[in-house]
Amino acid sequence: MKSINVFLAAVIPAISFATAAQQLPALVTPPAHKCEKPVGGPGVDPTYEQQKRSQKKVDSYKECINKYAAEMKTQADEHFEITKRFQDAANAAIDEYNAYANDLNAQHGNKDKDGKASSVRPVAPTPSDQGKKYVSPM
Repeated sequence: MKSINVFLAAVIPAISFATAAQQLPALVTPPAHKCEKPVGGPGVDPTYEQQKRSQKKVDSYKECINKYAAEMKTQADEHFEITKRFQDAANAAIDEYNAYANDLNAQHGNKDKDGKASSVRPVAPTPSDQGKKYVSPM
């Protein structure tokens, strides 16, 4: 019976890990923009029409880049929110453990030099970029 418990204790976490690994998305590569960069300029001593056509191409390129940057920012913000939820879940679990450790230490009367419970060591929270936002380059 003991060998079955040992076997289950080893197999169940492995199955859980394999299931979780299958649910993780593959690394996401942002798509390249499809904006057409204007070649050259209006030329030497351009006419008014040449300047106007050239400026129209530059403006079109800028608009395309701004649209692409806005789309990438939206995607980045969505991924940031998802990541933040995972960090928050990790921090909640750490807080739960730390509260348990403090209660356990208090029950056993273990104190450190500052008078805090010390036998079971607390866990540090994960870093969080709560204020981080992506800014458009233009």
